[in-house]
Amino acid sequence: MTRRRHFPSIIQTIGGVDAESWRSGIDLVAKMHGDALNVPLDWSKAANFAAVLSSSRLAIAPLHAPVEAARAARLGVFFQINLPATPATQFTHRELLGFQERHLRPLMDLDLAGIIIADGHAWPPESILLLQRLVRLKEGAVLFVAHGRPPDAELLDGHVDGVVDSSAIAGISRFLHGAISGAALSDHLERQQERLGIDLAGRLLNPLDRLAVEEEFEAIGVGLAFAIRGYPMLPAPPLSLPEYVYGTAAQLRRAQPALEWGRFVNLSPPDNPSVIAFGRADERTDQPIIVIARRAAGGPLTLPLRLGALSPDVPFTCLNKTGFSGNPRDGWLDLPSCDGPTLLILGQ
Repeated sequence: MTRRRHFPSIIQTIGGVDAESWRSGIDLVAKMHGDALNVPLDWSKAANFAAVLSSSRLAIAPLHAPVEAARAARLGVFFQINLPATPATQFTHRELLGFQERHLRPLMDLDLAGIIIADGHAWPPESILLLQRLVRLKEGAVLFVAHGRPPDAELLDGHVDGVVDSSAIAGISRFLHGAISGAALSDHLERQQERLGIDLAGRLLNPLDRLAVEEEFEAIGVGLAFAIRGYPMLPAPPLSLPEYVYGTAAQLRRAQPALEWGRFVNLSPPDNPSVIAFGRADERTDQPIIVIARRAAGGPLTLPLRLGALSPDVPFTCLNKTGFSGNPRDGWLDLPSCDGPTLLILGQ
């Protein structure tokens, strides 16, 4: 039987490959309601790529037991490859082929969900294809690549299964800093979905370690990161916020299918730059989600409800415990004023 390819709903990065990192990582991902571990293999501190090629091979035998323990806990295991930031001319096809043979091919003996290549912008396209073929030796394995540029080409040409894309997290940070409007961020997310299509727009990893906001906005930023398209990739411990902040957002995402599978619907008011509003709607259910973040105090707000399958007689209530409840009226939803930064995640 072919194993289903593992696209993680929530992926937790751990600190390393030592026994304590595995143990604490498996405990932490359970608290975060995640379903995958990201295990970094770090060659980034090597002086150059030649030093990577001459470095000792990773000991594979000791990794079988922790990988099997993670799989027994129904967790997918991804290994993340970090390479030195050397000039692109050093990442030749021949050298990368040698890296694959020396360091990556032995990993295929493990029961992996896939591979994540960090900072892969210097990898030649033909090497990405070779790596894809190597990863395909594992049933159901998934290849993610971080290119530092828009994910369109990599996903649409089929060279990779998914992309680590920091643009959405960077957009959330910029919105909460006041550098862009909520409408601009919503427009970016909506256009990305249009370019990629519903399926491919979900094959993005959203790295939360790129979230850079003031303390008063951190919980709002995390909530937004869990509510957009793509999969949250949580940073390795120590976390910058209490576990319950991430865990509460993760629990809500896992409990609401629309937050994982639903299409993104732009609801942001273009005349109010301090507000981002969007829906996540899955036509297979009648439970759409509405997300509203306000970075500053503001007056009452009215949003259009372009969500499709909603119940006009059922109120929207706040799922993140702010106490709001409001009835949609004639295709519109009226929201009260707020006295500071706030996040509403509404469901019926």
